[in-house]
Amino acid sequence: FFIQRLHDDYKQSLVDADCPNPLIMAAILLAEFQLLAPSWADLDRGFSLVKKAGSFISPDLANDFVMAISTSGRQLYDEAMKLAREASPF
Repeated sequence: FFIQRLHDDYKQSLVDADCPNPLIMAAILLAEFQLLAPSWADLDRGFSLVKKAGSFISPDLANDFVMAISTSGRQLYDEAMKLAREASPF
């Protein structure tokens, strides 16, 4: 978590020094945590979808709910994978 909270300049210096691995691992771990324990903003967005639907929850609504409550985690995971691809020599 600490590494993810670093200022962007410090994160970029890790990448520039050809040492992005701690940054990538921190992002992946934090993304997985956010998928299991979503942020309050994501939960509020998800629960507002359910509240609008009333008592009937369709499979599409259930999918929309899951996507809404996992927004932050999925974005962070995508950023980590992008950084990993950029850092990979292969």
